[in-house]
Amino acid sequence: MVFRRRLPLRRRPYGPGRRPIKRAAIRQLRIAHRLFDEGQWNKAAEQFERLASAAEDRGFPQAPQLFLLSGRARIEDGELAIGVKHLHHAVQLFGQFEQIQRLTLIRPRLISELKQRGLDREAVELDNAIHDLLDRSPVAKSASNPPSSSVRLPVKCPSCGGALRLDEVVWFDPLSAACAYCGSVVQGEQ
Repeated sequence: MVFRRRLPLRRRPYGPGRRPIKRAAIRQLRIAHRLFDEGQWNKAAEQFERLASAAEDRGFPQAPQLFLLSGRARIEDGELAIGVKHLHHAVQLFGQFEQIQRLTLIRPRLISELKQRGLDREAVELDNAIHDLLDRSPVAKSASNPPSSSVRLPVKCPSCGGALRLDEVVWFDPLSAACAYCGSVVQGEQ
């Protein structure tokens, strides 16, 4: 009988509150992103809502991003009231998960998207909600700026298929970042 020495498990760079989501959820997330990209807004919104609610219930830090996606999908599908409600809930979750810096980075694009769709009143209300949250919140702890402007990430996350934006990922080092949707580590290039 030959005994093999067990190698220690590789420690992942997920700190407290930065757990990746499970494989089944990543498969569902990949499907939701594909549905969103194909313009199947209603189906995508349903998938994102299930994932967002589960992430919120389990305390996963991806919950705010998932609620943003479900809100965007509902708005694209013409369900403005539900979509805006999800966006407001996402803003609250950014505060609860202490992701204020990430919210400040996402804020201009989020408000701009609402205004481009002619939702000026909703954009002002959401911007006011974000402003109120920023006034009440301590300094952000969880998000960080990209290490340099020369870093390039893949366009989509290899795990879940979500769009990777330099202002939405969590940076671990100058070339390693976590996907905002699934928490998978993505390697960048310079």
